[in-house]
Amino acid sequence: MATRQTTRWTADEETLFASLVEKYDRDFKRIQHAFASRTYNQIRSHYYNGVYKQQYLTQIKDTSVAQKNQSQESRDSMTEDNSFEVSSFALFTLFD
Repeated sequence: MATRQTTRWTADEETLFASLVEKYDRDFKRIQHAFASRTYNQIRSHYYNGVYKQQYLTQIKDTSVAQKNQSQESRDSMTEDNSFEVSSFALFTLFD
């Protein structure tokens, strides 16, 4: 089995790869036909180690930001609730 020299992806390859992923999603055989110097496994690995990982990390970041905003809104709504102040006032007036 012949192995190919591993080289970094050029900017042109990245651009082409991104457009092909957008067009074909995870059909790596179709994507691989556009790259004479890349194997099927290199294409697949590049997707899962680059594009997919970036999408996953972005999704996690967006989820954590949403959860953080939701917990902040929850804390804000608790501080806006005046029922504690009213009940505390009522409690102190009982002992006067």
